[in-house]
Formats: sequence, C-alpha cells, structure tokens
Amino acid sequence: MTKVLGLMGSPRKGQHTDAMLQALLAGATATGAETEQVPVANLGIKPCQSCYACAKLGHCVIKDEMQAVYSKLAEADVIVLASPLYFFGLSAQLKALVDRCQVYWSRQNELKLPPLEPQKRRLGFFLASGGAPNKNGTNFDPAIAIAKVFFMALGVEYAGEMIIANTDKVRIADSPDELSKLQAKGRSLVEQVRA
Repeated sequence: MTKVLGLMGSPRKGQHTDAMLQALLAGATATGAETEQVPVANLGIKPCQSCYACAKLGHCVIKDEMQAVYSKLAEADVIVLASPLYFFGLSAQLKALVDRCQVYWSRQNELKLPPLEPQKRRLGFFLASGGAPNKNGTNFDPAIAIAKVFFMALGVEYAGEMIIANTDKVRIADSPDELSKLQAKGRSLVEQVRA
C-alpha cells in the first residue's frame, strides 16, 4: 500500500497549515493510500548538536522522539513537509526535525553508505502558508530552498510546492477552491508515485 506521511510543522492545530495538510491527505486517502499526519510541535525533538557522530557512526546518537520519525520517513512513499512561514523560513519545530536529518547527508557523503530507505521512487512535496501578501513573489523562496535540500538529503524526488499567502485576510479552511486544489494534489502525488 502507498504510504503518505504529512509532517505538520505548525504548533497551531486547526489553522491554515493544518487545513492545507488535512485537505492534501484527504485527497491521498481517496486513492486508497494510507496516510499519517505527524504533529511535529507535539514531539520532543531536540535540535542538532553538530556533534558529527552521524558522520562517524552513520546514525544520530540523540535519543528522543526523532528516532520514531526516522522510521516513518523510511516507510513513506510520499513525504509532505508543511509549515507556516516564520521570518521567511520554516517553523522552529519543523526546522529542528529537518536539521536532525543531517544523518542522511552524512551517510551518503561522509561514510559513502547506502541510503537508509528502500531503493524505490519516492516523492516529496512542500506546503506553506503565510500571513502577509506575497507581493514580490519571493517571500517563500528561503523556505522552499530548505524543503528542496531536505528532500535531496533523503534521496526523495522534489515534486513541487503549494503556497498560500495573505492568510491574515483569507482563512484557508473557508476557501473551497484552495481546498479542492490541495485534495487534487494529494490524489496526483499518489498517482505519480504509483506510475
């Protein structure tokens, strides 16, 4: 069965980022995929300590709830990173998770070890919401760059992003057109990875 993992980076349940991710996962579920949403803010994930143990041992030595996330990342066919825009970047909680994925980069580049995940086509997708208008079209660029590097480290093909700005004025949960697009994207991602 196709597994879709949603990493919800907002600490605000029921708000914009959560609504985006819920809609995308609903679309994936409609295809028969197994979906899971992980509320990252509820996990006790410590920040990377830059101890370089992963570059020597091939695994992270910090023992916390990130260990369970590594297992979920390994099993997922589609990984969705979802975050509100904080100072043009990811939420602190989600950034801590991303930084702890240094182990994947270290295994490939320092130790020349095989990936931790099965060798199959996997897709990564980024969802982001921002309160301010995106007038110059570049507000989300730093966050998108982080998402792309995160998926590259995991050996996951970047399948794009959906961003919604101006959420201080427009509530995503009350935007049927946006929710419909997100559901369609969830279906499309599952279809792509199955092709």
